[in-house]
Amino acid sequence: MKVEVKRKDLSNALKKLLKTADLKGTIPILSCLLAELENGKLRLTTTNLEVTGWAEIPAKFQSEKGSFVFPIKRLEKIVSKAKGNSVVFEVRKGEEEREIIVDTGKTSFSFNEPHPVEEFPEISREFKPLLEMDTDTFLNISKKLLPFTSDDEAREILNSLYIEAKKDALHFIASNGHYLAWYRVDWEEPPDEEFQILIRRKVISLFKNFLSNSQSVEIGTFSDDAVGVRAGNYYLTWKTIEGTYPDWRAVVPEDNPNKVTFCRKTLLESIDEVSVLFEKDSFPCGKLEILKKELTLSAKELVDGKYQKAISKIEIDSNVSGEPATIGFNLNHLSTTLKTFSKETIKMLFNTSAISPVLFECSQEPELKVVVMPVKL
Repeated sequence: MKVEVKRKDLSNALKKLLKTADLKGTIPILSCLLAELENGKLRLTTTNLEVTGWAEIPAKFQSEKGSFVFPIKRLEKIVSKAKGNSVVFEVRKGEEEREIIVDTGKTSFSFNEPHPVEEFPEISREFKPLLEMDTDTFLNISKKLLPFTSDDEAREILNSLYIEAKKDALHFIASNGHYLAWYRVDWEEPPDEEFQILIRRKVISLFKNFLSNSQSVEIGTFSDDAVGVRAGNYYLTWKTIEGTYPDWRAVVPEDNPNKVTFCRKTLLESIDEVSVLFEKDSFPCGKLEILKKELTLSAKELVDGKYQKAISKIEIDSNVSGEPATIGFNLNHLSTTLKTFSKETIKMLFNTSAISPVLFECSQEPELKVVVMPVKL
């Protein structure tokens, strides 16, 4: 087997595929990539058994079939130092092990193949696309909602971004059980079938690297137990999560009678100042008093048996619609909520009950809504 690829194509693929290899695990072959020559392209695959990535890059070849495995970290170092425009791989049969030649034009490297190709895990390749989106839109939504997912990997469902395709719209949901973000995308053309997909938090963190330089991304299934995305000649798949996402619609309040409009930046500044009271690992609880012409954010922290207090007053331009109220918030959750919006005028809809969920929305960003559960004061 002998195959030649452009160094730039190979370099781009290796940088992405490093993220899905298992470089520190106990199964040595998972630190390698599988290279397969098929249909005029060189397909490169890495996996950590939970997440799998592969790329298909154009190739010049002397044989139509062939494959080998190679340590991806070593290959990435070789390619990053190379100065030529192409890289040639040649696989030669040895007495006991196959020899792999990597020729960068100026320098030629020779290695014994570290593992038989047969040891590499079998990968499902049959892709059934369910949805196609603009890549920038998909990345923007994923980035906005990522902080709302649970960081506890044992809670697999809440540790994931939930995508729900209905006839009315495409819904993106993220929640850790204490607050919930909902992003709605109206269809230009409804899908043929409704579907639901869960995307693990760790997978979302790979999207920016893996989907860059693509105009659109397809989301779909690869088998009964794998889902994933395709962006051009790049694929990213992960195992299906068993279970049902909680009824998120039941969490979104529809009849909160009171509302107040305020400047996002101003309240964020107050949260930042008041939070000075709290140590990094403490629970940052704040009290938001909603008056007719003013919001008052206050907090107190027990230090050495004594309370330290902070009070920040925020003037608002419009009157409160409804009854004044006092609501307790986890200040980290409140800050994350406000940072998720990109516009400055935020509306908060609330009930006078201290335990009723609070809805945040923005008329300039009607597609995004956030629900925050208050904390007991």
